[in-house]
Amino acid sequence: MASEIGFLLRFSFGRCFCFLQPAKDVDGFHPENVAKLALEDSSGFVLCTPAGCMRLIKAAGVETSGAEAVVGGRSMIVGKPLALLLMARGIDATGHSRTLPHP
Repeated sequence: MASEIGFLLRFSFGRCFCFLQPAKDVDGFHPENVAKLALEDSSGFVLCTPAGCMRLIKAAGVETSGAEAVVGGRSMIVGKPLALLLMARGIDATGHSRTLPHP
């Protein structure tokens, strides 16, 4: 919801989250939480969709060490955080945002 407020107020997506306290940013968009994700510091919040993808991978019993993954998209909502979470698990992750559709 905070991102929609930022758009209504004409703030950039990243700037509107600077007004929140990192500890109250349950969406994980605050620069401090993004940095914690990039540094593999588990004390920050992680966005729910990428975290859910990681739970699915774990629940499926997929061996992640040395695996390769392609993430469709590099958005701050799913793509980039998911790639960071995958890399933290030892998966070589590549993100693409201009992949052509398959025929």
